[in-house]
Amino acid sequence: MIRSASREASRRLDPPLAIMGGAVSETAPWFVRLEIRHPDGSDSHCGGTLMRGGWIVTAAHCVAPPGWLWIEASLAPESRASWGVARYRLGEAVIHRLYEGRDSAYRQDVALLRLPEDPGEGLAWPQAPQTELEPGEAVRVCGMGLEASGRLSERLRCADLPAAEIRPGAIRLDGAQGGFRQADSGGPALRASTGTPVGVISHFEGGATDRQWLTPFPAKWSAGVSAAWAH
Repeated sequence: MIRSASREASRRLDPPLAIMGGAVSETAPWFVRLEIRHPDGSDSHCGGTLMRGGWIVTAAHCVAPPGWLWIEASLAPESRASWGVARYRLGEAVIHRLYEGRDSAYRQDVALLRLPEDPGEGLAWPQAPQTELEPGEAVRVCGMGLEASGRLSERLRCADLPAAEIRPGAIRLDGAQGGFRQADSGGPALRASTGTPVGVISHFEGGATDRQWLTPFPAKWSAGVSAAWAH
């Protein structure tokens, strides 16, 4: 378990105040926008998937050391103007025990965050067979990451991309028609035909329209997610 530098307890905050290509999404209650505050005062941003039980699945590299102070999770932020229906400040994260970091091609690039309450609207934890993709199958990726201008997207966008290559522990998407960019990491990757989680947005190589990689969704956590948090 990784704790924030301040060891701040989780608490609910009042509501305050990109994907390239695809289309704007108006309803995505399972999407989470994460803002990670670092000790030097800087922020980084990632996405996440809200699951039943008040869990958020995101990318390990978003919340792994070096240290961060806290993470703010905004639920269903279809636009930056609203920042979602609820906002939470979190101080702990669980990194997949087999995560090997950026220097090892982001193997098992997945992590868990736990909200202080179950807000509802979370997706059902899939069983392992539901997360198995076939080459060419359409995968829907969603995010509010950096646009070509270098600014964070004002709206949540989703794009359907074909699975180009499937390896043990890694899925490559064909991003010729668009795809994810920086700050989309950790966001949801769903089977386009059913909306079932099949992956976590991990990283891209060579640009936003080249080699885009997902970490397969950790379906085995569906039965033991509480144990994963405890350890």
